[in-house]
Amino acid sequence: MSFSKTRLLLVFILLTVAVMLAMRWVDAQLRSAETACHILGVKVDSPVLCFEFAWTNEKADATLASWDEKTYYLTFGFGLDFLFLLLYPVTLFLVLQLISKYVSPEWLKRLATFFAPAILVSGLFDAMENICLLRYIFGHHDEWLLKAAGIFAGIKFAVLVVGGLIILPGLPTLFKVSWQKFTQ
Repeated sequence: MSFSKTRLLLVFILLTVAVMLAMRWVDAQLRSAETACHILGVKVDSPVLCFEFAWTNEKADATLASWDEKTYYLTFGFGLDFLFLLLYPVTLFLVLQLISKYVSPEWLKRLATFFAPAILVSGLFDAMENICLLRYIFGHHDEWLLKAAGIFAGIKFAVLVVGGLIILPGLPTLFKVSWQKFTQ
């Protein structure tokens, strides 16, 4: 029995969504007025996302103080995030691989083929961001760790946005082809 990329993608999508839902639950446990922020002028209710972009000791320390009795949620969330960073890059890589195989505009095929390896690198930036934040939380409260985490998070999100913009035009064709292959 062969296991196609389409079926492998479905497994990774299900695992990614399951971990994402668990991470959203953790996020809800950590939410408070002190943990809200604005990123690029948009109000963000995700305390973990806000912590990724804390940038200063004052903001990070105020957030950590509001989580004083909830540190176990935070550490559980980091564990989930390390699992997530193994799943979402592979999921997006597989989507880009399938787009590069089945989508008809040649420029989109080439772009998806070129960018697929870069999407895997987003997981490395996520890991570096997590390591900086964990070191800040449980070790040294050096502001450079927050700045490095913010830079790594920014690069990660930039790569993911570009990947998403490449994926979007190929989704209709990908759904059609995947459905045909999956039902065979």
